[in-house]
Amino acid sequence: ITAYEIMPSLVGSEMCIRDSEIPDQKGIRADGGEFYFCAKEKVLFSGLQRNTRLGADNVAEVLNVKEMIILKGDGYHLDTFFTPVLNIDGRITALIVCTSILSNGSKKRLYQFADEKNIPVFVIPTDDAIGTEKRIGNFAANALPLPGVLIRPNHFTDPSIDEKLMDMGINRIITSTSQFQLSGGSVHCMTNEL
Repeated sequence: ITAYEIMPSLVGSEMCIRDSEIPDQKGIRADGGEFYFCAKEKVLFSGLQRNTRLGADNVAEVLNVKEMIILKGDGYHLDTFFTPVLNIDGRITALIVCTSILSNGSKKRLYQFADEKNIPVFVIPTDDAIGTEKRIGNFAANALPLPGVLIRPNHFTDPSIDEKLMDMGINRIITSTSQFQLSGGSVHCMTNEL
């Protein structure tokens, strides 16, 4: 399993990529869709749906993170029900999450992090995430957060979230991934940094 470390270079906002190997050992599993790495603040959000804790710890070590937030939920990957939003400077400015999918402990940890950093949490329904057993979601949470931009496959069912993002200076780009969604993935799955 390979992880790519994205680090700011000495030349402003350019990024360089370093290839690193995660040990191929029993008990170590790390899937790309289970991570959002916010490089500017060195914060790693990790799911444990398809990861093991050892896998997440290894990725955190490779990336030299300052803080790792573990989010356990019922989605296939973390990116099916969660995304951070980055401001133009690349700092975490909001969190978007389907809290009904999260475990109680993960909800508590996420809100603790958000409160400490004074970051708003926008709660979305399962329709904006992976959906339910009876109906697939629209995957709006499965997004690529870039500095000042959030690229995702659909609008949120609550238009006030987009209004708040616009007020925060976040450019919202919608790009259809309907065929990819049939297999359970979307924008972050195709572009994730790990």
